[in-house]
Amino acid sequence: MHSRIKKTGCILFLLFIHLSAKAGELISIKQSETLRPTISVLLSDKTTEILNSKGFDNAKDILAIYLVNNGTAAQVPVAGTYRIEKNKLFYTPLYELGYDLEFEIKFENETGKAVVRKRFHTPPNPASAIPVNIERMYPLTDTIPYNTLYFHIRFNQPMKDNIQAFKSVKVVDDNGKEITNAWRHKSFWIDDGKLLVLMIHPGRVKNGIHYESPLFDSGKYYTVQVTDGLMDRNGNAVSINFSRQYFVAGEDRKIPEVQLNNTPFPKAGSMEPVAFIFSEGIDNASVLDGVKVLDEQGNNVPCFIREKQSDRVFTITPVKKWKSGHYRIALSGSIYDFAGNRLNRLFEITDINQIEADKRTTFLDFNIQ
Repeated sequence: MHSRIKKTGCILFLLFIHLSAKAGELISIKQSETLRPTISVLLSDKTTEILNSKGFDNAKDILAIYLVNNGTAAQVPVAGTYRIEKNKLFYTPLYELGYDLEFEIKFENETGKAVVRKRFHTPPNPASAIPVNIERMYPLTDTIPYNTLYFHIRFNQPMKDNIQAFKSVKVVDDNGKEITNAWRHKSFWIDDGKLLVLMIHPGRVKNGIHYESPLFDSGKYYTVQVTDGLMDRNGNAVSINFSRQYFVAGEDRKIPEVQLNNTPFPKAGSMEPVAFIFSEGIDNASVLDGVKVLDEQGNNVPCFIREKQSDRVFTITPVKKWKSGHYRIALSGSIYDFAGNRLNRLFEITDINQIEADKRTTFLDFNIQ
């Protein structure tokens, strides 16, 4: 009879723990809406005494959390810090846990007693609620040369680094027919994943390769369409389809030129931009990648570089206020126009000495007073 009562009491104790865990009484989660919640449990007097006397080296054996992946909790717990207030043990993750993840809390008050488990989710990424939009497509101009080499698409937030993004962009002629094999089969992402760089296969542009016929014909209209398949880093797809029509003019076989476009220049202590202008439309990505600002000691000056409502004019805005002194805008030889003609050479060359011209840097000097 005594054995039966003892067994019944044990079952009732386990049932109490199970129901309490479901009710959230044994395991409490504070600031659950943040990435660093505080988890607390009520300890027995014995366990509290042990931790107070021996420290928290074994606290993870009593209370710990584990990342859950595909329904299974990890074997190694998440690192955290512990503290005791009266008979309560508190745990806080050492680092932020990350958005929209599942974790399992494991609590064992005393060895041999029932283990209580409880799962919770971290909050969703606030950015995941932002619709993914295409802000603009480059070139910005409506008229392009028939030997145009690059197109770019700017998104409102960082995108997944998908090298096959070209499959989601089509080129359609004025009869609505898609032109197949338009792109080189590799996509590039720059500017923290916000700018997609698409290259027309050089064999459609460069003479003598004969990959296929030229992509464009002069005097006709073509549309570049962005379809389904592109997602941001939060897994959200582009909210709407996007298209842009271009008129194709003759070829471009000229080397672009560049000069400063400010009168007067900004004053020291301001954050006004300095502008520079090209003789023709320039590839946007090559400017972002190929321009930097140097102070009079040759140190790099952090700046934001953006186009100014056209493919020809770009502005440089300092991250911090201008200081008085001499500055240089350094333009890499890899900056090029729509057709790939660079600042120091044409796109189509065979002379190795002309290719070496890419190593030359073009400088634009100005003073801030």
